Formats: sequence, structure tokens, C-alpha cells
Amino acid sequence: MSRLFLTVVLTIVLLIGCTSHQTPPSSDVLKQKEDLPTVLISYDGQIVKKIITSYDTIYPDSGNIFIKVYMNITNKGYDEVSTNPNNFHLIYKNIKYDYDWNTPLSSSPLASVDILNNGQVSGSLLFQVPYDDKETSFSMDYDGLCSGFQVCDVTWTS
Repeated sequence: MSRLFLTVVLTIVLLIGCTSHQTPPSSDVLKQKEDLPTVLISYDGQIVKKIITSYDTIYPDSGNIFIKVYMNITNKGYDEVSTNPNNFHLIYKNIKYDYDWNTPLSSSPLASVDILNNGQVSGSLLFQVPYDDKETSFSMDYDGLCSGFQVCDVTWTS
């Protein structure tokens, strides 16, 4: 009986010890999270009905509108981050759209460059989406790789 009692008491003590309150992460651990690499992208968009160049006026396809998205992109910690336009997508009404090939003809197009650590670049991309006068909200997505081989941690702000 005393052996059973001792076994039960030891089990309870071990369980209480294993489930004791854990201390919150130290400021060093929180600082390490802040030091993780990230890509900061602030963006804003506007509806554009046509693009006027020095030699032509370009209209979206019938039933569509252009959404011009201005972006400011900052690399915080990666060796390099690509701004290839194929890496960016506009999400509108749960559909992901690729950039429009007329982007280089618009004012301030986003340059296709590799942003090195702590570098920053700004520019815009055009997207064509179906016209809907009741719905104008959208979000953005980036599916490029950072430092050539790893998925980027991207923080978007609008």
C-alpha cells in the first residue's frame, strides 16, 4: 500500500512540475523576432480608365478597368529581393490577376531589379480587372523568392 501511495504522490509531483507556469519570452527572444528578415511593401491603388503615352492612348479590354498600384518596397534582412513584375498579383473578388503588359508604358513603372539588404525601390504596376462600380477593394500578393531560394516574409500595408 505504501508503495502505491508513494507512486501516486511522485506522479502528482511530476505532473505539477511539468505543467508549471512558463515565463514569458525574454526581451532577447522578442528582439530576435524583430531581427528576422522581411520585405515591407506599402501600396495604394487607383482606378485608371486609360493610359496616355507620348504616342498613343491605351484602353483596357472591353468590360475591364485598369487598377494602378503604387508600391514602396523595402528589403529588411534578405541578401536580395526581386521586383520582377511576374512575382506580384492583384487579388480582386477572390481572383488573382497578373500584371498588365502595358505597365512599362504607364508613368512611374516599377523597375525589375534586385533590392539588396536595406535597399528600397518605388514604382507602380497596372492590372486589368472586370469593371464593377460597387466593388473596388483589392489586396496584393507576392510569390517571388528572396535571396534566390527562400520564400519571403512579406508585410503589406495599405
